[in-house]
Amino acid sequence: MDVQRLFILLLILIFPLLGNAQSISNSEVNKVSRDSSRIQYEGNMAFAVGGESKLAFLFPRFDFLRKHIFEKGSFYYGAGLGLHLAFVAGYGSINGITGLEYRFLDVESSISHLRTTRIVVDENDIRGPFSQNLFHVKAGVKIKNVKLRVVRSFIISEVVPIGQDRIPLLDIGKINDNLWGVEVQITKTINEM
Repeated sequence: MDVQRLFILLLILIFPLLGNAQSISNSEVNKVSRDSSRIQYEGNMAFAVGGESKLAFLFPRFDFLRKHIFEKGSFYYGAGLGLHLAFVAGYGSINGITGLEYRFLDVESSISHLRTTRIVVDENDIRGPFSQNLFHVKAGVKIKNVKLRVVRSFIISEVVPIGQDRIPLLDIGKINDNLWGVEVQITKTINEM
């Protein structure tokens, strides 16, 4: 099965959940005597190699999530912004996120767009801009407020200017022609309702 068919299949499976998350959450709240603590907002800071962030050490990726907490687990969705080394190496990413948590296990999928600025190699050589649209599947464990994940990324589309070679940044995490990543995410509850 190619990446585009997998991507379309996952979108078909995930989008109905996004529209029903609020109604599911409301029905769960009604079952527990109007307990309003079933929704919480969370801010995350992710340090990563590979995946959607490529290299996120000094400047991590920041995610903002809305989490629906149920009796057996939780469902969350949100968005992220990664400036990474935007001020030094000229690249950054944005992403949309959905995920499930069950006890200490965590499964997440995201779609991201990575873009570089023009890179000046010397007076006569300017490279870029380069970009990648990627789909990511992540699995990991949550220990208190830290999530440790392994990331598998699939390229949806890529822009490499005609006549230019790919830059190594696009292939960070590539093992046997597959893109992989490792991510450490620190979570912080912003607001509970």
